[in-house]
Amino acid sequence: MTMAFIIPDAAYASPGVFPAPATGLLWLYRGTGSDQGTLVQWNLNGTETVTGQTIWAMKCTYETRCSVFDEFAGVAEMDGNAGHDLLTRQTMYSAGDLYLHTNAKQQGWFHWTAGCGPECQTRAIGIRDFNKDGHQDVLWYSPAGEGKPVISLFNGSGWSSSSMTVSVGCDRNCHQEWQPIAVGDVNSDGFHDLLWWNVKRYGPGLVHAWLLNASGQRIGTLDLSWQCADDCRDSLWNPIGLGDMNGDGTQDLLWKNFHSGSVAYWELDGHGNVMRDRYLSWTCDYHCGQYWEPIGIVDPEHRRSIKWP
Repeated sequence: MTMAFIIPDAAYASPGVFPAPATGLLWLYRGTGSDQGTLVQWNLNGTETVTGQTIWAMKCTYETRCSVFDEFAGVAEMDGNAGHDLLTRQTMYSAGDLYLHTNAKQQGWFHWTAGCGPECQTRAIGIRDFNKDGHQDVLWYSPAGEGKPVISLFNGSGWSSSSMTVSVGCDRNCHQEWQPIAVGDVNSDGFHDLLWWNVKRYGPGLVHAWLLNASGQRIGTLDLSWQCADDCRDSLWNPIGLGDMNGDGTQDLLWKNFHSGSVAYWELDGHGNVMRDRYLSWTCDYHCGQYWEPIGIVDPEHRRSIKWP
């Protein structure tokens, strides 16, 4: 079985805590037949080498309240059980219900308080502990209205206690050129940021970060030193998330080539500079990519983000 991958939370270095690399890249089989809904993890060790693969015991089926048609918000330790949790939002059967799953079985579900059905344009960009309370939260985005992203703040027990709205937005006109691609701490200040990619034809292909604080206020911006413009996009490279791929304590930007199947990452220095690119040793080529989709990066130590003092 050859395959596929998104990126929620890496451990953040604080005094006395050694940073750890992402340990897995999770793929979903969207094909038909008995294998539909299979989840396979590429095992990572902080280098470019994929050391093997693990088939998750949990499978996306109707019985587990998980469908290949669902939206996959990502993988993170959501409920304090120190395990792999996969967060999904139903788009077909219930009005935006969020379901939490573990590697072994369905763990439970909770309802996103601002839920909506298939017609809803809001989508999950990623999972992080935005307000630094020790619990994972979800950032959602829709270009409707002012286009301000909303962060659902969860309490670790399956319920959204409240939400906060990012102070600036990207409306429909803005969204024609800019797409939100990932969340993570790109400037090493301990707070999670929102990363955008400029997809305008003949544009510069900038990768641009909104630097956020713990209240969801944009306190600055940062452009990465490398770009992905038309020649990059035309060769079918697309960003798939942020994670600490090499264990140096800083977030890296992961890309997949949907023709060759290569998976590579821009190694970042925590200040917006791309130091080099590195390719994973396994690929998921065009034929593989027709059925397998990358949906999450496994948290380094399968736990919540470390709270800053």
